[in-house]
Amino acid sequence: MSGTAHLTDTEVLSMLAGELGRLSSETIASLDAVEREINIQTQWLEERAQYWNRQVNQYQREANTARQQLYRCESSRRDDDQYGSSCEGERRALHFAQQNLSNAQQELNNVHHWIIAVNQASEAYRAQARYYRSISSDVIPKGKTLLSNKQEAIGKYTSVGGGATNFTQEVFSNAGQKGSEFEQWASEHVFKGAARRLIVKVEDNLHLDKYGDGIGLTHERRSDAFIDQDGSIWELKAGYDRGGINEDQLREYSLMEDAGHVYIREGDSVSKADVTSINYLFQTELSAKANSKVLEGYATVWFVDPEGIVRLFE
Repeated sequence: MSGTAHLTDTEVLSMLAGELGRLSSETIASLDAVEREINIQTQWLEERAQYWNRQVNQYQREANTARQQLYRCESSRRDDDQYGSSCEGERRALHFAQQNLSNAQQELNNVHHWIIAVNQASEAYRAQARYYRSISSDVIPKGKTLLSNKQEAIGKYTSVGGGATNFTQEVFSNAGQKGSEFEQWASEHVFKGAARRLIVKVEDNLHLDKYGDGIGLTHERRSDAFIDQDGSIWELKAGYDRGGINEDQLREYSLMEDAGHVYIREGDSVSKADVTSINYLFQTELSAKANSKVLEGYATVWFVDPEGIVRLFE
């Protein structure tokens, strides 16, 4: 569904961005706290396992000693010596040692059981935690960026699209002149002469190949307009009523926005230009609608209404 924007107060977007930031920080803090508690419990279980392992070894030694003492006692008795030792004390000592050993082994087995159970539960939790941490550290910040871009877009709307200009659709009746004349009109009436072309060369922007897999710029890119003051890239589209914008160009513009900057060459010097948003301004609402699905999530879409007012496509 399309419509024209009539917003002038962007405070709600700022508040929502702030709430997203708070949600992100609180979620990460909670995940960190749970991870610390898991580590504490895991360490405690490992310490208990070490303790009971030592107890098992100790009681094993005591049982061996008691068994040897009973053996010596029984070996020293003579069948015809009615006054010889009954070895009852040695038998009780062996019984107690074996009982202690059995109890220690049971405790050690219990600890090992809980170590396995806790590790399994921890791995299951951490799989979920990685998902929520990714949302908090990646998706939510991107949402904040999107809100900031929308806030900027609405700000641009109130400044560049607030009134009619000397423009009618009939100006572009000659299809062959649409592109250049629309760019000239936008330069004068939308950007007030404050925009320039952004020329981005492959060799100066290898950082756009973020993962080193060759998915960066395929060739030099030239924007229709670029505003240094706010880092916004603009494409000015006359025609395109049936869609057909260059999706490779859009993808590479998105790489620039994700990186946050590009390097531009002027003579022998190279300078850095911040890139904060991607914008497409269409000659008509029809062409904006025809291309909106492709641009959704990647660029802010604008159009010029029949009265010459720049509108935010929603």
